Amino acid sequence: MRTPRSLAPLALLALLGCSGGDEVSVTDTAPDLSVCDSTDTRVLIFNTLGFVHREGLVSEGFDLDGRVSDTSDAQGCYQPDLTAPDGTPGIDNALSGLLPALEATEARVLETLLQEFVNRGDILLAIELEDVDSFENDGCVNVNILAATGPVMLGTDGSIEPGQTFDRDPAVPVIRAEHATITDGVLRIRDTDFRLVVQVAGADVDLTLEHAEFAIRLAPDGTASGLLGGGVSVARLEALIDTLATDVADLAKQLIRTVADLEPAPEGGCAAMSTVFHFTATPAFFYADAPADDTGATPVGGGEARTGGGVAEGGGPPSAPDTGAP
Repeated sequence: MRTPRSLAPLALLALLGCSGGDEVSVTDTAPDLSVCDSTDTRVLIFNTLGFVHREGLVSEGFDLDGRVSDTSDAQGCYQPDLTAPDGTPGIDNALSGLLPALEATEARVLETLLQEFVNRGDILLAIELEDVDSFENDGCVNVNILAATGPVMLGTDGSIEPGQTFDRDPAVPVIRAEHATITDGVLRIRDTDFRLVVQVAGADVDLTLEHAEFAIRLAPDGTASGLLGGGVSVARLEALIDTLATDVADLAKQLIRTVADLEPAPEGGCAAMSTVFHFTATPAFFYADAPADDTGATPVGGGEARTGGGVAEGGGPPSAPDTGAP
């Protein structure tokens, strides 16, 4: 007698030994990407750093003050915002309007100096990603942004080679962002103060970005590229000009005060100027360091200092799932 078609699957299970009290269960489920429960940690080290330039009134960057300003907006110090390449309005990148003028002075060396600082290891910035399940879409990633120390090896292209191992710099506070997300290959971090100190002519110049934002595009090969934007205080920029452009310092300072567009002051003018950097980063490692309770970390968005961080064990892309970034 032929087995009815509707009973064929049951007959097949019996032949495979699934009868007689044996239970069939499915235990392989997709990981919950909304929970920070992975042990995978990845480290990226900045290998290029430069200013984002504008093309006309178009620039990559961020809306740092949450408003779209024009020449009539006192809260934006009457400085018109820019538009992103995708048409997003309200982009704040006032420094880009000064770059052509600065390139006509001694200050034109600033961008070249920035890259030289990176290549020499004077500016050695790292991004440490904890609890990484995917570089494409991950609902929970903890991020440390910190300074590294150690000798650097350069490749034939003149930039830092991938796969090097560094120490953490204990003198620089760690910026920690918990429960960040990766969406379509992009990790975003908002509202943090990013400390950037460069040494010019033997003097430390503080270019800390206040209320900074990151947009980091993660690639399948473990590299990354992105934008870093925030407000730099006019006073700090004037200190930088003093070290770079002694012959035209007064003119350069006046230009900075004229285009400053953040933190309007009661007496008029703005106390900070929006700035956007572009960067690339390459996989790296950290040496094992002190216990976590000896490592200070500053959480994003304010609050009390707290401990955090971990030892990176890999610099490449996550092993699973590895769908990559577009």
